[in-house]
Amino acid sequence: MPTRSDARPTGRGEFTKRAEPLLGELARHCGTELRDRVSTVVAHADASLAEKTVWVVFGGHFSCGKSSLINTLIGRPLLPTGDFPETGVPCWIRPGAAESAIAYIADRKVPLDFSTESIAREVSLIGATGDYREEVRRVDRLLVTVGSGAIPPWATWIDSPGINDTEEMTERARRTAAQADLLVWVVNSRQPMSLTEQSFLQSHVERHGAAGVLFVVNVFLTRDTREAWTRFLTDRAGYFRDRIASSFGETSPEVVFVSARAAAGDPGDFGLPEVRRLMKELAGPRDARVRAARLERTSHRLAETARMLDELARRENEQIDRATMELARFRKERTGRVERFRKEVRRAVGAAFRNAGTAAQACGPAVAAEMARGPLRRDNSYGLSLARRFRAVADDLDRGLKDAIDRCAEDCGHNRLPKQARSSLKRMLQPADLIVPVPMNALGHGRFAAAVDRAIDKAPPTQLSLLRGLRDRAVDFGREFSGRTETKDLAEAQASALSAGAAAAAELAGRQSAVVRLALRDCLPVGDEPHVPDQQAVIAIEALRDHLRNVADDCLERAGGAHKT
Repeated sequence: MPTRSDARPTGRGEFTKRAEPLLGELARHCGTELRDRVSTVVAHADASLAEKTVWVVFGGHFSCGKSSLINTLIGRPLLPTGDFPETGVPCWIRPGAAESAIAYIADRKVPLDFSTESIAREVSLIGATGDYREEVRRVDRLLVTVGSGAIPPWATWIDSPGINDTEEMTERARRTAAQADLLVWVVNSRQPMSLTEQSFLQSHVERHGAAGVLFVVNVFLTRDTREAWTRFLTDRAGYFRDRIASSFGETSPEVVFVSARAAAGDPGDFGLPEVRRLMKELAGPRDARVRAARLERTSHRLAETARMLDELARRENEQIDRATMELARFRKERTGRVERFRKEVRRAVGAAFRNAGTAAQACGPAVAAEMARGPLRRDNSYGLSLARRFRAVADDLDRGLKDAIDRCAEDCGHNRLPKQARSSLKRMLQPADLIVPVPMNALGHGRFAAAVDRAIDKAPPTQLSLLRGLRDRAVDFGREFSGRTETKDLAEAQASALSAGAAAAAELAGRQSAVVRLALRDCLPVGDEPHVPDQQAVIAIEALRDHLRNVADDCLERAGGAHKT
């Protein structure tokens, strides 16, 4: 349903200017949706105080005489009236030069004849058959322009549906009353201030304040005479004031009395002049009561928004507290997993290296045994053989370490070794080129015999016999020397193989710490840390909340009220 905000001016007023820096912080840390929601309330607060039109809503229990009172005030039977609920659509009545009636149906404006019958066809709840008219639901509101001069030029009166008829009509009445600068609550003298009325008004005051509520008691006289009217004012008016005051919860609410039915026949009496005077006084946008009502209404709306922000800040703080506790639990649990992984990795890597150490220690003796199985080879084939054996040990160790580290990672809630770390591990374990030196002493006798043969070839015949004898003795000696040297060379070569093997095994064992460091560095704990919301968002919300509370208190003080925000 359209609201009075349709006619509100726009612009940057006092409240908006004061709140702009805080709204900017709110948008920066909480997004524009919340900023826009709050800025709309603040802008409406500015517009409400600056608005030139005064909105007067006539509300009350169904069949309390709202429409009859308005008809009497404007001096013509324009709105439909009856003993049963009549008004099912809010009727906006404003002054103007040309009289007109327009029905707002969804997005359409439908012109109507300016007559009671035409208006009744759009707003009457009860049809000729006595049944509720479904057509009323499709009409959002009626805008009626009257030219009688009864309505002040700055005012718009709204005849709202009565409460306690149907839930739908009560809700329409609630939304209509929410648009009021002044809510004129019409009390039926036959059933004054029912529990339903009290509940409705209490809810309205909690949302919009009490300064904008005043009461008109519509008196149903047994006989529409001046004597009956005077008797009522003398005997019953005090009772109604007290009942309204006790029901409304205010010590001195504005209460006037009128008999709309009797005043229709005699506009100069039956309380109508007093009601007209009151409506003219209240209708001015500069009127103190209008100003107070708007300030209190603004105070309540800003306080309501501050409460919304307070609730949002409370939820944000709870979320931060929960996230902080969850982060602490996560870090504690992760620390336990890291410590356990550290211990398990060291244990598993140590076991793997101990197993590999046994195999590595056997490489040197294996090559030494290989030397004893045939003539010594002096082409570093023993170094290549030793390196090949160590590579096999390193490959087995590499596979064993990867399996052991991955098992530890899975058991302790860590990620397995990534691909790059697996490659680094393999390179780390591979042995360097190995050299096993073999002595050359056993090759000397061959060179001596060859030298004697060359001398015999060049010697004169007279020396041949001597040289040949020398060669034979040299060969015999060389053979004896060569046997002794070959044995010595084998022993030295085997010692070299054992030494090289022991050094390579020691070097491999020395890489254990590096393997542990690699595993601890690259096998990270599974799971990301819980996100803790930005504290700046709560700071921005609370700052704006406190600002709105202060502004609401200031408005209330200016209105002369006493309401805690």
